Amino acid sequence: MLWYRELRCFDQSPSDGQYYGDLLNALNQLHTLFLDLHSDIHYNGRRFAYRDVFVSLPSSLRRLEIRNAHGPDVKIIAAVKRYCPDLQELRLGRCNMFNRSPPCKFWRSFPFEHDSYISNDGTDEYASSLAQELAPLRSLKTLEVGIYLIPTSVVLAHRIYHAHELSAPEDINWQLAISLARNAPGDLGSEVLPAGLEPASADELVDILHQPTPESDFNPESCLFCRSEFLQASVDAELSATQTLKNLLPSLNEVQWQGWFTPNHLGVSAYSL
Repeated sequence: MLWYRELRCFDQSPSDGQYYGDLLNALNQLHTLFLDLHSDIHYNGRRFAYRDVFVSLPSSLRRLEIRNAHGPDVKIIAAVKRYCPDLQELRLGRCNMFNRSPPCKFWRSFPFEHDSYISNDGTDEYASSLAQELAPLRSLKTLEVGIYLIPTSVVLAHRIYHAHELSAPEDINWQLAISLARNAPGDLGSEVLPAGLEPASADELVDILHQPTPESDFNPESCLFCRSEFLQASVDAELSATQTLKNLLPSLNEVQWQGWFTPNHLGVSAYSL
């Protein structure tokens, strides 16, 4: 019997395709578990595949915090429901463009998939689906979700148009916008490339999405363009999704979403219920 109450596991690269197997289940007094799961995927030379993170978890677990994951939340939630149904706090953090600079191999390979964690489309449907998955966790009080409920376009709008004191168009042509910003910023309002300029490449898109631009004091007042174009849409989506979760998970006391209007875009928008 191992009497550990709290365990923090940093990223590792397992050689056998699994992270922890049933090792964690031996810690039968464990209360709090922190896991950095950045290596939850591996590349076999042809494609990426998800690793099995663990086979089981100790039933004593009350707090679980995941960071830097790529795999679907539903796999983690399924294990929690099966092995530690009395969990009280669940934090589901993801690897994203703001906490991974330079980009990891996964995001270098999938530069058009960031809307998997930054979007305000279908937020109520997402929240309802998430709540149904979490419904068996009747003691769950705190939930952090690794999703930004804000239009996907906010990043390019802020880093290209707002940086040049311009409002962003509703639909951003990234190949045009990036090429103009780098080569002819005075023409950013144009809908066509000047002669001699080439559309931006996917690698250039990756570079601008993952650029290490410190915004350590970023808040709703930092960029008036962001505030005008995106703040209300984000707040509305967060409030609606939070209420959907609360309606279906009455035990919840707090819900946290990833927050664009936070330092370095790495903080959370928290809602007490």
